[in-house]
Amino acid sequence: MRILLLCGHRLMLRNMVSSGLASKLPGEVTVVAPLADWKDVPTEIRKGLRFCPLGNSAGSFRTRLRRYLRLASLVARERTSVTYRHKVANEGRSRFQIAVWRAVRRVHDPEAIGRRIETLVPPSRAARAIVEAVRPDLVLWPTLIHQADDTEVIKAAKALGVPILAAPASWDNLTTKGAFLVRPDRLMVWGEASREHALNRHGFTPEDVTVTGPAHWDVYGHLWPKGDRVFVVGTSVHFWADERQMVESLAGEALMKGWKLVYRPHPSRLKEDRAWVGPLTSVELDSRLGYDLAPGFQEHIADRVAGSCAVVAAFSSLVIEAALLGRPAIIPAFAQSAHGPGGVLTHSSFEHMQSVVEWPGVFLCRTLPGLIGKVRKAVAGTLEYDPAELRRRALQIAFADGHAQERIVEAVKCP
Repeated sequence: MRILLLCGHRLMLRNMVSSGLASKLPGEVTVVAPLADWKDVPTEIRKGLRFCPLGNSAGSFRTRLRRYLRLASLVARERTSVTYRHKVANEGRSRFQIAVWRAVRRVHDPEAIGRRIETLVPPSRAARAIVEAVRPDLVLWPTLIHQADDTEVIKAAKALGVPILAAPASWDNLTTKGAFLVRPDRLMVWGEASREHALNRHGFTPEDVTVTGPAHWDVYGHLWPKGDRVFVVGTSVHFWADERQMVESLAGEALMKGWKLVYRPHPSRLKEDRAWVGPLTSVELDSRLGYDLAPGFQEHIADRVAGSCAVVAAFSSLVIEAALLGRPAIIPAFAQSAHGPGGVLTHSSFEHMQSVVEWPGVFLCRTLPGLIGKVRKAVAGTLEYDPAELRRRALQIAFADGHAQERIVEAVKCP
């Protein structure tokens, strides 16, 4: 069996290759990824895997076109989804295109038209060359859904009759990224919640969707010893404009109370966040930043979460990771959005977050003093919640019982 493992983003290499999954897959595995990212994968992990550079297989025309077609999907879904209404409102540079798609929506489905336009554009020569060089029996596609170069390779594989097994990269992708422009044949998803999204939001049949759990979260299959740190996790520039103010306030409190405060900036903000964190003597900057491809990265994150009395995060997947270990999450719902209208609280109404914010052990704080008060209780051990119930809820989102990689290997073997 020949498998083409398509990793168009550095995150996918971390989740599917550095996690050890790729080496467990049956047959011959060829990783298709950006060359610069592949070079950062340690040699001991690359051993036994073939490689083919991804390059810019879509080209500038197809990349621009897919941004336009993705916008059609967001507009098509905004009528029935708070998530997509917010996303469309944030597309400040695309007002004219939004107006066009809204006009189209009065008489036709913009998403259906977008798919039709996609079918009229043949796959690029570069994408066909990749697939023809690998000659795969299966394409395994960890995906953010909307990346242009990924989609180009998938289109070329479909044109050559190669089946596509896709794995959305996170539990929220099926409710936040729009539709697949090129539809995979089967899906592997994180948990039962994502399975429902695949069936009800994307029209997959039950037979085509397998709940495997995330490949890189097998480390959460057992409980870890609890610690007394406060773990603050940054989010992207799109959601949290006043992150610095909040971290500095917590740092002042930590200095007075003797807390152990660890801060992990979002990978997209490393340069700017490192600069202002440096002078905060009461804050420990996490030692493994960005999309780290070295072995043991997820174990490092699990250790950080487990060794904390609470995680402070604005709707990050770290909220789910904390819950899997029975740790509470404190969410700064007062924070301002750095991009577009509304604040962080808006994201609590997004489809993938509506149930999460109701979990015992997930606390929405509408003021900074309220957040600091919750952190004080967490450090003192007086924050009331049910760790076992919190983990049970999280397993519905991410089936992280320690056997996800085994289930993925079995799904790959299935015809």
